[in-house]
Amino acid sequence: MPGNRVERALELLEELNLDAIVLLNLSYPQVDLNFIYLLQPETGLFEGSYLVLSKKRAVLYTYRLEEPAAKRMDAVRKGAVEVEVIEKPEQVFKSLRKFRRIGMNLKFTPADITARVREMGVAIVDVSEDFDEMRMIKDSSEVEAIQNAARAAEKALSVVYTVDVEEASEKDLRAEIEYRMLKEGCEPAFQTIVAYDENASIPHYTTGSRDKKPEKLVLIDLGAKCRWYVSDITRTFLLARDKELEDVYTAVLEAQLKAIDAIKPGVKAEEPDKRAKETLKARGYPPYPHSLGHMIGLNVHEGKRLKEGEDYKLKEGMVFTVEPGVYISEKLGVRIEDDIAVEEHGAKLLTSFKKELDDIVLV
Repeated sequence: MPGNRVERALELLEELNLDAIVLLNLSYPQVDLNFIYLLQPETGLFEGSYLVLSKKRAVLYTYRLEEPAAKRMDAVRKGAVEVEVIEKPEQVFKSLRKFRRIGMNLKFTPADITARVREMGVAIVDVSEDFDEMRMIKDSSEVEAIQNAARAAEKALSVVYTVDVEEASEKDLRAEIEYRMLKEGCEPAFQTIVAYDENASIPHYTTGSRDKKPEKLVLIDLGAKCRWYVSDITRTFLLARDKELEDVYTAVLEAQLKAIDAIKPGVKAEEPDKRAKETLKARGYPPYPHSLGHMIGLNVHEGKRLKEGEDYKLKEGMVFTVEPGVYISEKLGVRIEDDIAVEEHGAKLLTSFKKELDDIVLV
């Protein structure tokens, strides 16, 4: 599959009249995800490495330190990419002098690098948006990778059923969740949100600012990063039966299910968002202050969103979060978030953590 991605990138040479595409990977965690997308390394950091794709050959210029990891790549083993070991970046720049016009990811490449290339008389074309477009449609291996990341996140989230949540601070519960994620061989895709009661009314709450113990409600927003691909899941739990909270939760769940049901190839991206907001409005709740969802893949937020005003049409292979919510300032917040892939006949759920009302009452 990585070889196929390299071939897709090479098609840009003809489309944009380029002699080569050059992607630079910096020191971790400053990673060019387009570099990762094309090569899909199993291991290694490839700091200071260059991928140069031209009509004649595709070459990974890297240091001796990364050579063993480079040789494990499918793209290398299958002959789609060659490996050349370098001792200093000047060797790469020397190889670029023969090109007149190259494509680079200008959203990522440092200004001193692009200035150096231009000083050699080489014209640069920004290909960042072309790669963004390419990465919007996931192949089957990418969907599987996101689903694997979802499973790891769900195993981490399951600690809510074994930890004494009533006695755990937000910081303590977050630590338990992220520890379990690490035991699954993954890492947090972003800073896990654990928000109790009124703190959940802040959509991007920062966990750990208080040693608060929960009274009625626990909102957890987490994601796992496994072999570069990520997941993004939110569940809201109740500590006891409470009619007001149950009514809010039921409304959010209904809104999410109706939004997911509206997701199909050819549907405008704003339609699922409209469906969810109409459902909440009919129940007497305000619209959520964020989009219904966003694309995920190598990044937690990448590509396009599901929200009003977006008139692009959904396509098979797109992967989104679907996360409606209700937020009542300084009182409560309820959000339910799942990851879905757009398939031929509708949305395929990549997450499977329980969310029926009886499943989310912890006591």
